[in-house]
Amino acid sequence: MSQRDVIIYLETQRQTNNKYYTATEIRRALKKQGISESALKNTHDNLRKLAIYGLIEWKGRGVWDHIKVFRAKSECE
Repeated sequence: MSQRDVIIYLETQRQTNNKYYTATEIRRALKKQGISESALKNTHDNLRKLAIYGLIEWKGRGVWDHIKVFRAKSECE
């Protein structure tokens, strides 16, 4: 799986809602699309790299149980 698969999934989801997704939720959804388990191992790294390069939005959620959540940028940005 590549960063391209991740960003395509997030862009598709952004067209229908503004929800942020955890890495686990994205991984499960991509697995349902038929991507192999061995290809899914890099999902978190792919999300991190896409966020660093500014291709997707991310934020932290929670104080004690802090997790990162991600979504595609809106088309108007």
